[in-house]
Amino acid sequence: PEDKVNKVKELIAKNETVCFVGDGVNDAPVVALSNVGIAMGGLGSDATIETADVVIQDDMPSKIPMAINIGKQTKKIVWQNIILAFANRLLKVASSKSRPAISEQIADLRANCLSRAFRAFSTFRCKRSNLPATLDK
Repeated sequence: PEDKVNKVKELIAKNETVCFVGDGVNDAPVVALSNVGIAMGGLGSDATIETADVVIQDDMPSKIPMAINIGKQTKKIVWQNIILAFANRLLKVASSKSRPAISEQIADLRANCLSRAFRAFSTFRCKRSNLPATLDK
């Protein structure tokens, strides 16, 4: 175990990104130290599972690429949602500044409609992305 910890520290010192997969008690320090720690949860130790960033419940390392893909797709959707939310707010502010008398109510109505459309669009994107709800597939 000490060799694993030293090797991960050495890689991190070189600005390398480290992903470590472990299941035993002796893997817990390395899983915690790595940039991404993955624990095999079926037969893995509690210490490793608690320190891991990702836990794969059925001890099938073949599911790691699928978990990475789900993470990438989720990150992409989250950033799109953040950008669309800011755009929605900017539109509300811009429309309320242009006509201050009645525009506050119109801006609220427009922002509410855009917000609902945004949520529907976001739900559609999540369903269309073909991401599995679980890694059981």
